[in-house]
Amino acid sequence: MEAIVATEAEQKQTPAWLLELYGGEPDNYQTVELAGVEWWCWHGCTRQEINCHIKEDGGRLRMVKCSQGDKGVFVWGFSLLVADGQYICAYGEAETLLQAAEAALAYVPEELDFGGMAWFRGQGEAEQWEGWVNGDRVRIHAVNETCRWERKCAEAENLLEFCDSFGSGLSGKTATREEAMQAAIDAPNKLRELASKFVIGKLVEEAYVRGVTDGREEMRVAAHSVASTVGRDINRIRLLPPGMAKAKAA
Repeated sequence: MEAIVATEAEQKQTPAWLLELYGGEPDNYQTVELAGVEWWCWHGCTRQEINCHIKEDGGRLRMVKCSQGDKGVFVWGFSLLVADGQYICAYGEAETLLQAAEAALAYVPEELDFGGMAWFRGQGEAEQWEGWVNGDRVRIHAVNETCRWERKCAEAENLLEFCDSFGSGLSGKTATREEAMQAAIDAPNKLRELASKFVIGKLVEEAYVRGVTDGREEMRVAAHSVASTVGRDINRIRLLPPGMAKAKAA
């Protein structure tokens, strides 16, 4: 007896809520009005949903979507496009599609200005903030009386992998939210200060003095330059604290 294999179209049936909303089978990008705004349908690979984009003053873009989850509840998603590649996201659930749509449209993240940049508070009871500094994502997470901060800086992280004596130079703890935010902003410049205290031979020492100006790209270039000069694998060179035995210069 031959097995019956369903086609992709047969496997992905249009859910009842979407048929009811459109009054029939909707096409991709077909629009419908819900909660006072226009939405468009999208038949995704794993879930079919409706989407709505709203342009805001200042170039920001609000992007919201709704669909029905595996357990039958309706789920909504919110994304705020702050700048190219920079998003603030939030999610939630509701018993009905209308409630999900209204919740997604009404969601507005709390915003705080500090250090010349915008910080956005995340969801949840714990105090969390995130933003971007020169394209680097920065996060603050308050735990009890301590604020943890971290900064995703590709160039500096490459250097940290090269110089593992620095430890976790792009994260830390402070007593207040403001101190944590300032630490995240200053993180690459703090690496520059650390770099002057860790040396391997005269070539490395001179390279950092000459090339490290702001703790980012110059640090990476200087590190690669030294590795090439001394003929060693950059991933195997480690900086040592002053006073410890130094590798011989080439």
